[in-house]
Amino acid sequence: MLLVADDEGPNWDALIARHDRRVLLTLLARGVRLDRARDLTQETWTRLIAHQRAGRLPRLELPGLAIKQALFLAIDDARRARRDASPGEDELHAISDPTPGAETRLVTRSQLEVASAELDRCSPKARQVFELIYDDDAVSHAETAKRVGLSVQRVRQTICEVRARLRAALADDFDHNRSRAVEASDE
Repeated sequence: MLLVADDEGPNWDALIARHDRRVLLTLLARGVRLDRARDLTQETWTRLIAHQRAGRLPRLELPGLAIKQALFLAIDDARRARRDASPGEDELHAISDPTPGAETRLVTRSQLEVASAELDRCSPKARQVFELIYDDDAVSHAETAKRVGLSVQRVRQTICEVRARLRAALADDFDHNRSRAVEASDE
């Protein structure tokens, strides 16, 4: 502990040389990146010097006081980073207004029609398996296998086949709509 009673104050260069590494290592141990830890360490010493010169530090307990100041700065820095990363007003509006726009509703309706048409082209057993598993009151693969009279492995295989057909149909529809949009924009 160093009492600060004289007008000249402590020899800051000597104190910083003696304790700077320990402050830096403490920040690094808390997961602060090296470049940011160096900045926070520099800010720590700047604040301590300013407080001492303003007469707000009657005594210096180093390195404890410097470490404590550096940790406060690191916490504040982390809060600021989280606050800056928070969503903007437009993003919050999109979250608070979940109703889709007209274009989104049309695309969704189109995709549902394509998916429904593709499901209609599947075998009755495949449709039944798909509906049992993906219905609101979905049942397990084992229960579906019992109800439909298939093995669990065959139920899983059927689901994979139906999903592959749906993906392909939706991808074809997407490609078709995109090519129509390009043709319309060329006119």
